Amino acid sequence: MAKPSLQRYAKLLERQSETLGRKHQDRLEAMTRLAVEAARDSGSRRAWSSWTLAAGGMAAVVLTVALVLLSPTPRQPETTLASGNRDVIPAWVEDDSVPVSLLENIEFYVWINQSFDADQQG
Repeated sequence: MAKPSLQRYAKLLERQSETLGRKHQDRLEAMTRLAVEAARDSGSRRAWSSWTLAAGGMAAVVLTVALVLLSPTPRQPETTLASGNRDVIPAWVEDDSVPVSLLENIEFYVWINQSFDADQQG
């Protein structure tokens, strides 16, 4: 007796799903029709917004170019040392054959040079 009621529920659920499926299909079709009609009606608004977008883009480009051209150029760092400090820096620092890795911590090498000079004198 339990089997016929299960079959009956299965058929009932199947009919309800078909009804629900049709309702959803009808609703989706109606929404699609409304969207297509709205898109047709907004054709003039779309043309206006594309002109606005193009004008805004051009304004942004012009503003960027103006800012780049009118901005002051950064000062270049001075490459020469004051004459008073030249004797502190070892001669090998200005040598082109010295690897850059040795120059990364120049204070250390200046300290070594000064320590060496102090040891030589005293």
